[in-house]
Amino acid sequence: MAPPLTPASGLISDLQQVDRLFEELLTTDESALVEVKGAPGVEIIANLKLFDRAVTNLLLNAVAYGGPRVTVFVREFRDECVVDVQDSGPGIPELDRPKVIKPFVRLSKKKTRGTGLGLAIVCRIMKLHAGRLHILNAPSGGASIQLVWKNARPRPRRRWAIGSIRGEPASTER
Repeated sequence: MAPPLTPASGLISDLQQVDRLFEELLTTDESALVEVKGAPGVEIIANLKLFDRAVTNLLLNAVAYGGPRVTVFVREFRDECVVDVQDSGPGIPELDRPKVIKPFVRLSKKKTRGTGLGLAIVCRIMKLHAGRLHILNAPSGGASIQLVWKNARPRPRRRWAIGSIRGEPASTER
């Protein structure tokens, strides 16, 4: 059973955490070229150990199968935050994407360590957090694996209307 997801143990500053995980990755693979970009101060609700495992699995996969260049984007939206790991490899063919999230599936014949559980574990972690996992093509080629988490500080919805000034809703009086 997964550890509970409570605000006290679950507020994570995305960008700082991803930076820390990247630094740990460099201790195991000094040839990795990973760049982290994004919105500072983004906070999500997640179990820290599971967040670390999910992002670490994506970083390790990106370096092993999609290197040599990996870029991690952290984006904040109204209700959610996205950690997007993009690599510079061959990508994951669209027909194979549903397969790679199943346990023990490995598409590459390349000799690397691992058992084919990485993305299956990430998929399970995202389900436990009521989040989502998307596998896409990166704009610059390669794979883009996106983890969608709940935003710890969701922004209120605003009603915009024609004639609004400086973010103020337009008057409904006539």
